[in-house]
Amino acid sequence: TRQGFYNHATNLISRFAAYSLMIYHTIIMPINNKVNCVFFCGTAGALRREAFEEVGGWNSNSITEDSDLSVRLLLQGYKTVYLDIETPSEVPHTFESFIKQQMRWCYGNARVFFDNGYDILFSRNLSLAQRIMIIFITLANLIAPFVVLMTIFGLGGWFFGEPSLFNIQDIIDLFSRFLITAGFMVAGLITLKKRNRLEEVHYLILSSLTLGLVLSVANGIAFLRASANRGLGWFCTPKLANEEALK
Repeated sequence: TRQGFYNHATNLISRFAAYSLMIYHTIIMPINNKVNCVFFCGTAGALRREAFEEVGGWNSNSITEDSDLSVRLLLQGYKTVYLDIETPSEVPHTFESFIKQQMRWCYGNARVFFDNGYDILFSRNLSLAQRIMIIFITLANLIAPFVVLMTIFGLGGWFFGEPSLFNIQDIIDLFSRFLITAGFMVAGLITLKKRNRLEEVHYLILSSLTLGLVLSVANGIAFLRASANRGLGWFCTPKLANEEALK
């Protein structure tokens, strides 16, 4: 089901975390539902026990066991369904918890592809649309290292290059780089419009231009570690509601 975030307005970190998931649930999940490629998000969902047991249950070696299970269910030909019913949930509100959560998701999803790549690419139980969406979801952060490198070299060129006037080619290069990295903001604008929350657009832009770059670095590191099969520890995201319940 679609997740709603009752603590999204806590600070800029919680807003950015919420916008990221809102984009996924507003744009990506409905597409997945149409092509029978819904990923279980680990919360606000239900599984048939016989299907769960048939594919071997949870993979204890995966740090995104929900994504891993989803792919194995799809490979067995099971149908997955997304319901556009909002379920209250919580997003991280501290920098450490947000970055660690995002790195875990990036690393774990990439490992889901690397561990099941042959079946994802060649299984007869998957349609072409399912293959495309599985690859998109599990390898989405492939672009993160390139975004970081483009930013570093771009800034380096401005600071250490020969001073010169802007020309048409410079403007074209700048615009093309913006288009490559502006996908999140465009998707965010569409999402806010669909959810009747366009008054929050300034938070979307501010968080994208600050936390977005930091997240690209963190996910770039996580993706490279996943590519090299170097371990990344599992991290339980602290929740305000849990902390208050334990007081």
